[in-house]
Amino acid sequence: MLRRRVARRHSKRGEVREDVRVLAADAVETAFLLLVFGLPLIVIWLWALVDAARNPQLSTTARVAWLVAVAALPGLGALVYVAVPGRTRLRLGGQ
Repeated sequence: MLRRRVARRHSKRGEVREDVRVLAADAVETAFLLLVFGLPLIVIWLWALVDAARNPQLSTTARVAWLVAVAALPGLGALVYVAVPGRTRLRLGGQ
């Protein structure tokens, strides 16, 4: 991910500690990026799958096509499904 430049010390002990700090910083940055971008995409993907499967306005052919598109292209398929206008979507709570 995003690497920070760390001033290296000449002793082996100092280099090991600095490498551990860089790895820890990378782990924190990766976890943050996954929470900010990954979690919302997973929620949108799951919602698009459920909505495509349960939407009564979709014909069987359209339903299967959307399910395949959303499942095969998780991020892009879900975002396209949500962005395409012209039909009502299920509301939270099933109403």
